[in-house]
Amino acid sequence: MPLPPENNESVQKSSTIWRFIIPSLLGIFLFLCPIPSNGSINIPLGIISSAIAGWISPFAGWLVLAATCISAVFSMICTIGKPSWSKPGTVWSSFFTVSPLYLVIRILGAVITILVVTGT
Repeated sequence: MPLPPENNESVQKSSTIWRFIIPSLLGIFLFLCPIPSNGSINIPLGIISSAIAGWISPFAGWLVLAATCISAVFSMICTIGKPSWSKPGTVWSSFFTVSPLYLVIRILGAVITILVVTGT
């Protein structure tokens, strides 16, 4: 049995209010609440970012190398080869079909990244 219109509106208003309040409280907690951590006081987002930075730092260069090389290779494939899976309007085309200048910049970026990460 459907609820009367007054109850439907109050349920919708209640859910709308909660969809606002919950992210707001989460934001207040992450950005404004000081928490003692390792002998200092920091905000939760700072604690999270420090943990992620500590975890990712041993292989961060290799992640950048992978992203740069993937971008350069797929840009060459999509810009020069024009495969059927990268037709205009597709996600592949919007990411990897670039002008000749940007293609050269992506390739140079990949080469420089390889040199820096490998130390050659």
